[in-house]
Amino acid sequence: MSKFIEILAMVLGGLSLFSVAFVGFASMAGKPLNELPGLGGMFSPDEEASTEEPAPEMDPSGEPQPRQPRERRTNQAVIETGIGVMGAWSLPSPFTQVELKGLADELKARKLQLDERAMDLDEREIEAGEKLRTVNERFEVLDRMRSDLEKFEQELELREQEVLRDEDAADQEEQRRWSDKAAVLEGLDPTNAATRLLDYDADDAAQILRSMEPDTATKILNALTADRWKEYVEAYTSAAPRRDRV
Repeated sequence: MSKFIEILAMVLGGLSLFSVAFVGFASMAGKPLNELPGLGGMFSPDEEASTEEPAPEMDPSGEPQPRQPRERRTNQAVIETGIGVMGAWSLPSPFTQVELKGLADELKARKLQLDERAMDLDEREIEAGEKLRTVNERFEVLDRMRSDLEKFEQELELREQEVLRDEDAADQEEQRRWSDKAAVLEGLDPTNAATRLLDYDADDAAQILRSMEPDTATKILNALTADRWKEYVEAYTSAAPRRDRV
């Protein structure tokens, strides 16, 4: 509230000073006061008349003395006189020296805080940029690894298909060989076929018998000698049956 009163007093004082200075300048310049813009209504012609030159003095003989010419003042003199009048006015400052120093220190501290915050933001921006570049580089590495892994998986799938194809071809070839041998034995009577079957071990014999019709394989097994019959029968029953005969 005191600050508001001080500011109001400064405004009123400034207006008063301006009015007095304006009237003083006009008066020194010889301008009639009742003709001043804005302030002329405050002065009457009578008051203006009092400012006219006095009547010429009379000497003892009754003759009027010659009027002395009025001294004309220069513009510089008028300005200097006005400055002197204005210098008589002194308005109090709204802030004391201590308050002004405190405001200056506060502004300096605030500026220092803003500078430090700007530097901190710049450092964070640089750090964020470096982290972003690191993340992008790692992403590129992971993307290359993913592409290499996909290619490797495709190669494994192709190799697996090739292996399965080779295994199937080998299985078919082996089955064809057993079927060819089975066809030869099937053309013999069971006794001769059993004698020829003994030239193979029990596992191979089982594969040959599995390539035959079950009835034919049973007759040949029953024609084997007693000491070999059990071995060949167990191998035959343990062997996986052939799905198709080539």
